Amino acid sequence: MNCISEVAANRYLCTGCGTCAGICGHSAIKMQKDHRLGIYLPEVDKTKCNSCGLCFRVCPGASVDFFHFNSSIFKKQPHDGYLGNFTACHVGNSLDQSIRYNSSSGGIISSLLILALKKKMIDGAILTKLNSATLLPQVMIARTPSEIISASGSKYCPVPVNSAIKQILSEKGKFALVGLPCHIHGVRMFEEAFPALRKKIPLLLGLFCSHTVNFHGTEYVLDRMGIRKEDISVFFYRGGGWPGKPSAVLKNGQVVTDSRGKWNEMFGARFFTPMRCMLCIDATNELADISFGDPWLPRFKNEKIGKSIVVCRTERGDELLKEAIAQKAIALESISDSEVRLSQGSLRYKKRIVNAMTRLCFPHKDVPRYDCFRLSPSALDYFISLLFLLNVELSSRRSMIGLLNKWSRFIKLARARTRKNPDLPLQHRPTEESA
Repeated sequence: MNCISEVAANRYLCTGCGTCAGICGHSAIKMQKDHRLGIYLPEVDKTKCNSCGLCFRVCPGASVDFFHFNSSIFKKQPHDGYLGNFTACHVGNSLDQSIRYNSSSGGIISSLLILALKKKMIDGAILTKLNSATLLPQVMIARTPSEIISASGSKYCPVPVNSAIKQILSEKGKFALVGLPCHIHGVRMFEEAFPALRKKIPLLLGLFCSHTVNFHGTEYVLDRMGIRKEDISVFFYRGGGWPGKPSAVLKNGQVVTDSRGKWNEMFGARFFTPMRCMLCIDATNELADISFGDPWLPRFKNEKIGKSIVVCRTERGDELLKEAIAQKAIALESISDSEVRLSQGSLRYKKRIVNAMTRLCFPHKDVPRYDCFRLSPSALDYFISLLFLLNVELSSRRSMIGLLNKWSRFIKLARARTRKNPDLPLQHRPTEESA
């Protein structure tokens, strides 16, 4: 395999990150939505392509050498294979309560970017906002605090963030980039081809990621909520404090919230997950300057507004966090790396189950190659990998959306009855009519 078209044609390889479109100097590559798979894939205009091979050279879909990047970025291999290299771990939040409440988990990223902008550390930031008219992500370059705030909050859908690199290369100034692990991997590989990019994008803020959800997943949520896309004025994947639930403001002013489940509860079983995400080994964005995630720890079970786990990895990241504390933009408290590992259930999946999945299900397919720390899978890991793959295949068809929603309603009803009658065997519990 030696070209980006072959990567795009293999659903086990392409991440849809947009790095190939961002590096192409002939504008021969555009990221297009694949309606069947519900993801973005690169489309190559062969009349413009000169077969230079740069797009494939910077593609993080086929392979990422973590041993190499740990040496080149951090000058050492990590002592913690689960989290990668880091200098310190924290938990905290923005001290701007409006930013904190309207973000997915604590608002620290927005506050850091606003501070970096005010202090002239950056001239803008590559971010993602949601186009409420289409419910498609919009990659933007935020240049003001208000633009940064407009892009706050999680977007649980595919986003070709790195396609925006092409625009900033033609402009003056320095920029930050906020992305998932695949986006950060792509930037690091771009830097290998063009070292000058390190000065152009001096700050990489990474989001923790267990997996993304394809666009069919968004349709599934709307079906659950009983609303139509064309009736939506504003949509939030997570809103109303922490951890938040999907909600929408309709054009008639009505506010609808999915009261039947939090986002992470709906998709933890890997329904509507792109196949390439199933094979990614990076949960905590190991190649970023600073990584951020939700604090899924028992002591935060009563948290209502939002906090973030913050894993600082580079000297640049340390300096920014210290300045933000000094300027009273954020508040942080130190936590142990063991607490970070405990908070992220996806670490087992990324470091063990992915290994099982690759060995068991794809021995004769082109799959991504990661040169990195992995653990040998157990028998349970093989079983879980098969279960997750079944869920991916079941939800790969749009026709399954209604059926899956009926199934989720049945499960929720069964759980409710279990709580109501905990000592009654499930098969002997009253039906809805007799109850």
